[in-house]
Amino acid sequence: MSEEEFYMEDENPKRVKYICMAILILITLFIVAFIYYRKYYTLNLKESIIYEAGDTISRDISDYVISRIVDEKDYSLNLNGIPLDDDILTTVGEYTYKIKYKNITKTGKLVVEDTSAPVVTTQDLTVGVGEDYDIAEFLLTCDDYSKPCAVEYEDEGDATRQERAGIYSFDIVVSDNLGNNVVKTVRLTVREGYSRENEKKSDLTIDHIEPAYDDWNNEMILSYTQGVDENELDDDLQYSDLLDMASDDLSIYLPSEYAYNQIVGQELIYVYNKYNYVIGFAMKVELDNGVSLYLTR
Repeated sequence: MSEEEFYMEDENPKRVKYICMAILILITLFIVAFIYYRKYYTLNLKESIIYEAGDTISRDISDYVISRIVDEKDYSLNLNGIPLDDDILTTVGEYTYKIKYKNITKTGKLVVEDTSAPVVTTQDLTVGVGEDYDIAEFLLTCDDYSKPCAVEYEDEGDATRQERAGIYSFDIVVSDNLGNNVVKTVRLTVREGYSRENEKKSDLTIDHIEPAYDDWNNEMILSYTQGVDENELDDDLQYSDLLDMASDDLSIYLPSEYAYNQIVGQELIYVYNKYNYVIGFAMKVELDNGVSLYLTR
């Protein structure tokens, strides 16, 4: 074998090796370029968008898309099905959204979490010796997106403090329905000869009505001198008399300018104080001329 033939045989395997390496490099570059293009130049959404309840939802496409945003005018965001209150996310859960880019539409996942404790304000209570009360009465407000707010004693031994006169401070725990909670210190005053229930019944300040009408002028057809438990109304003589009156001709209570109009509809309205005791009733009537009135006697 000549020296030249030996040289060619020695070099050919190297040349094949280099060609193979070049091909592999080109294939690798193609794959990388393809992946890069797919990721940044086509529509690809983030795996999951996570919000906290109470956050304002974003309408910025870049917050949802991991692809390169070429022209935002080519994108549309569809948030239908996600419960919003003026763009505020209020309801915990998993939802879907859609983004359309030219002729491509993809669906993404949006998660609303609530990891925040309730925001609570409390009040001190005064009760009589041996008088039962509801621990929830310590709450003035409880703001949370995962209601209802539950209240319990941090130490169950504090649940019987009303058995002896004195002033007691202790902690209560306020939780939402996801288990987020806050501890608040409250004060309970227990007094001889005092009744919290009587105090609540004596409050004749109007707090709300049912049904709620914005046009109500605070006129009542029956006003109590002390609040009545709604469950005890059937035993109340004034309430019975009112029902009897409502079943008769109410036209005698119409103002003189409506003496010749007919009543075509009527409704009894319950008036409550802030403790949910009934402190009176209003009577709304609809006349045949379309006028609504609240009657008095």
